[in-house]
Amino acid sequence: AQARAEWTVHLQERANSTSPGDATFAGKFNEDFGKYLSGIEGQTQTRAGQVAFRKGASELSAHFVEKAGVYQAQAMGAKAKQDYGVALDAYRNILVSDPTQFKDVLKTATDVLNDPSGVYAKMPAGEREKLVAQTGQQLALSAVQGLIQNGAPELAKRQLVEGKWDSYLDADKKSALIDGADTATRIKEGAAEHQRQTAEREKRDRQIEE
Repeated sequence: AQARAEWTVHLQERANSTSPGDATFAGKFNEDFGKYLSGIEGQTQTRAGQVAFRKGASELSAHFVEKAGVYQAQAMGAKAKQDYGVALDAYRNILVSDPTQFKDVLKTATDVLNDPSGVYAKMPAGEREKLVAQTGQQLALSAVQGLIQNGAPELAKRQLVEGKWDSYLDADKKSALIDGADTATRIKEGAAEHQRQTAEREKRDRQIEE
């Protein structure tokens, strides 16, 4: 009982001081715990005591193998999510600049998430599926925002109304993007009208001077 309590504390202390994503955490912890057990095994003198010790040691080892493995999986999952966030931001920036790359960028991003030998392979399937859905949504948002910001708000609105992005965007996000497209269209039309009026004024001024 004392060993279990002490090494439970050791496990938590190591977990708190280990870098997220350290794939060697569980192995190192279990190795050190095995050395500890080997060191105290000789303190048991009787045969019955040794049998009892080995049985208890086996159960305790199995307990810590499981606990250390769970922590390592959780920590690696957290690190993978952190790395995913950085990659997703990069993908989104690409689409804001060039929305036409949506399909290619989406395929690249989802292939990385679903790669059976990749960094996300050990992530629970449910968590990975959430990331895939989030990826589609965030990339779709960026692609539509790219259309709006790059001078094609009318196209963005038409695609939204026609349902092109329905697989990725819910009603609230579509509505917000449509509002944004309408605002951008008004600004664009206002700028064009201002340009037209300025050109006409300059033309009249030239005619007067002549």
